[in-house]
Amino acid sequence: MARKTDSELAAIISGRCDNGTFGGEGKLARERELVQKFRDGELPARLHKGDSDYVSYDVYDGHETMKAQLLEVFAGNVMPVKFEPVGPDDVEFAQEGTEAVQWELFRRNKGFAVMRDTIDDALSSRAGVVQVWYDRRKEYFERKMTDVSEEEVTQILANSPPDDIKDVEQDPETGLYSAVLVYTKDASQVRVENVPPEEFGISKGARSLEDAVERGVVFRQRRLTAQELLDMGVEKSKVDELKENEEEWSSKETDAMNRAAETDDGPSDSFDRDGADRTRRIEVRECFSRMDLDGVVKLWRFLLAGKTMLIKEPVRRIPFFAYVPLTKPHTFWGDNFCRKLFQTQVARTLLVRSVINHALITTNPRTGVVKGGLLNPKELTESRLGGIVNLRSADALVPIQMTGLNPFVFQTMQSLDEDKEETTGISKLSQGLNKDAISQQNSADMVQNLIGVSQTRQKVAARNFAEDFLKPLAIEIYTLIIENEPAEKIMQVAGVYKTVDPSAWPVRDDVTCDLSVGFGERDREAQKWTQIDQYLTAQGLGPYYSPDQRFYVLSRVLNAMGVKNVEAVIGNPQKVEPPQPDPLAMADVKVKEAQAAQAQANAQAAVQKIQAEMQRDALKHQAEMKKLQMEMQAMTDKSTLDRMTLMHDIQIDNREMDMAERQAAAATEVKTNTIISPS
Repeated sequence: MARKTDSELAAIISGRCDNGTFGGEGKLARERELVQKFRDGELPARLHKGDSDYVSYDVYDGHETMKAQLLEVFAGNVMPVKFEPVGPDDVEFAQEGTEAVQWELFRRNKGFAVMRDTIDDALSSRAGVVQVWYDRRKEYFERKMTDVSEEEVTQILANSPPDDIKDVEQDPETGLYSAVLVYTKDASQVRVENVPPEEFGISKGARSLEDAVERGVVFRQRRLTAQELLDMGVEKSKVDELKENEEEWSSKETDAMNRAAETDDGPSDSFDRDGADRTRRIEVRECFSRMDLDGVVKLWRFLLAGKTMLIKEPVRRIPFFAYVPLTKPHTFWGDNFCRKLFQTQVARTLLVRSVINHALITTNPRTGVVKGGLLNPKELTESRLGGIVNLRSADALVPIQMTGLNPFVFQTMQSLDEDKEETTGISKLSQGLNKDAISQQNSADMVQNLIGVSQTRQKVAARNFAEDFLKPLAIEIYTLIIENEPAEKIMQVAGVYKTVDPSAWPVRDDVTCDLSVGFGERDREAQKWTQIDQYLTAQGLGPYYSPDQRFYVLSRVLNAMGVKNVEAVIGNPQKVEPPQPDPLAMADVKVKEAQAAQAQANAQAAVQKIQAEMQRDALKHQAEMKKLQMEMQAMTDKSTLDRMTLMHDIQIDNREMDMAERQAAAATEVKTNTIISPS
């Protein structure tokens, strides 16, 4: 497959945009214009000249009430989004990531205004969209140096070296210098910007933003200055070539121009084409589509001016995030919240106008006049106090009786109120306007339960905001911080400024969102955890309800009450140092410590004395034992000698006895022989 040229790609992408659903024209634009007229009270128009011009602001009321309640949930003084640690080593990183996202969204990008406008667009235009990116830019500021010596100049340049020096002058008389020092500041940061509904478009039939880039395209169409294009990285030669093509774009009025015209006689200067080189505005399309341009299917970003390709680059993610409060299955665009109140506003307006018109006619009834019965007919129309009407005859005037007001009018108006509550899910009870429900016979729990039931539909819209918009937005901001922020930055974590390293944070694909902080549930959440603490404390659980565990419970109480820095109110047991005793107690302790030391020294001396005596006794015992052993040895030796002597004597005696026996035997034998042989 042959590679396509930039012109061919630009034509393909432009065709996808032209065939998509674009908020700047078509049904969406007409619907949004109609919503705006209803919100402003321009509709419904009067049926007859002279009728009451009263308008019931049901669309405005429903829109603003829903927006206020959603903002209470997500843009209050508690950050609803929180990264949960995945292990003991991730606790600190999770807290740092949560604080960083909160800082970028609510401090550096005015998160309240972002959420306010997103919800506003979503309720009136089916979807509210934001664009998120990391904006790399530098800010320049100047410092004027006047009448300084050469030594001072040297010192200033050494202490704070500028990026540039201009307008250098030296006074010929004094020799002093004057100049302008130019400094550069890195102003790069995560940008979160609301996309006006008239600038956003996606492929037809897309079920989501991700599905849109797979099917075709997601794009934003707007006017940018030449300088803005240069800041986005567009080559200057390409920007210069767009001068001749500037007038090719449609000159139709946009919603932004209409908004500017609400307070001014004409469009704002931002839409003027003054011909200045870098302030002229060029209509461009920033498009995102998944395509195979180099053998691999990738997500690409295209910046187009007509059919001219300005930027073509692969990207990792879509920078758009959308909130659809009233979702519809299998489609990106949901229902229009405000449009559902059109009929209610029309019906209520007509009914109230009829009541007002009837009251005016009843107060100033019509009168029948006999032809020629008045000398001056103009006198009858001048309803001044004490006015005189000259009659030709007594029966010249005939009062015209008016029928009474239909009693069903007020019943119908009440029915419209109920229908409005059912349609929007916004009841008077949830707004604190129903005095009949909030009465003495109804307990607080009953009232809260009724409020909770009436807010069910609003909670669904809040859940859609949390799951489909706020969570992905928080993860994207977190990811951009990791990918682009410097290795070391100073930020506030738990009320304390510290140096963190975003590059060391783990990649995250999930975040929790606590919806209990809104819809009046914040007090109930605090009460719940307070009751838990009271119960566990009363049980006397001892080590089973440790200080760390109680700190966690009390932290939930304070968080529900809107306290961001819990440790500024209650100390963390793991960080709290033990209390220091007073000086008198310390002195008493020192005295007791000295006494204890002396007693210990005395005990040690006594022990040493006992040990010495025991050692002496041991030596004496050893000497005695040695002497005894010697004596016993001597006795043993003497006994052995005596035994040997005795045995020797016995041996001698035995030999002597044996010899005597032999001699006796010999003598006997001789004697016997002599007897036998006398010869």
